[in-house]
Amino acid sequence: MTAVVRDLIEAARIRHWSFIDVQLGDGAAVLWLNQRQRHLLLKFRDALRGLVGTSMKTAAAVNGTLVGVNANGTPIYLTTVADGWPVSVNGNGTPYVDLTGPRITTDPFGANGGTPGWPLPSDAIALLAMTATFDNGTELPVTLVDESERLRVTPDRYLPAFVGQNRVVPIRPASSLGMVDSWSTVVAVQLSYIGLSAIAALTDALVLPAALHEPLVAGLAELFANQSKDCTTAERTGFREAARRAEGEIAESAFDILGDLQVTNVIYEG
Repeated sequence: MTAVVRDLIEAARIRHWSFIDVQLGDGAAVLWLNQRQRHLLLKFRDALRGLVGTSMKTAAAVNGTLVGVNANGTPIYLTTVADGWPVSVNGNGTPYVDLTGPRITTDPFGANGGTPGWPLPSDAIALLAMTATFDNGTELPVTLVDESERLRVTPDRYLPAFVGQNRVVPIRPASSLGMVDSWSTVVAVQLSYIGLSAIAALTDALVLPAALHEPLVAGLAELFANQSKDCTTAERTGFREAARRAEGEIAESAFDILGDLQVTNVIYEG
């Protein structure tokens, strides 16, 4: 059964009799959970990459030029070089634009005056990997380098890119050098990232795996203890130490606890 936000808040409130009377409302607890789940996702992103990662195709080639694509992978034709949003079609055949979805660009190389690079999804908090597909169907990973290293990279050796201003920017040789790099034969680009799903309601499901629920519950209990007028100093200290211990135990064995979930095999027989 999938845990929802209310489950965690109730699990924390029953850890001390005085938490029932704490004036801190569920809304404040939801705000705290949003901040804490972001912290945990970033801290354990390597162990979680196979559990909560998201992949999306962000560009495809049309007439030899990389352009944006919609959620179904259909190329979007735009006359502007500025970032925009894909045009989608609903079940009735009516086109619409979802301004909450990922942005696209039709000028990722900045060849026509646009800002180079592909905009990262607005919910991305950690970029895991980037893959490029060539016109012959082969795929290669894109090597992401630090922005400060971009001028020392040799683009013809592999596909390099850097992240800057919330964009993934391909590194290409200067046009004056007359070099043709591997980016010129790329027909599609796919990003893998960890996105943050903001919690908005008590009935929202948790995106974190069950192994990370205890640090959230223990942290909420510490929050309630600090707000309770009936908690003693010793009890507050105990809840604070329990919260640190819960997260510390995950940190010490993150790949053992979380990694086991990634290698479990399931055989479906019809």
